[in-house]
Amino acid sequence: MSDATAWSRARRPNDQPMRVNVDSLLRVVEALDRKARHPGVTRQSLIKLWIAERQQ
Repeated sequence: MSDATAWSRARRPNDQPMRVNVDSLLRVVEALDRKARHPGVTRQSLIKLWIAERQQ
């Protein structure tokens, strides 16, 4: 069966990306940008990383 499976197109059920909008104060966004600059990632990547860490 493994030979017949296209693993590059495999997806987990209910694991699709979903867009979420969050309103925040300018000073909070600026602080977030400073935190993201240190490891050299984007604001969005940093938020996703923080959320993933807290799910464990």
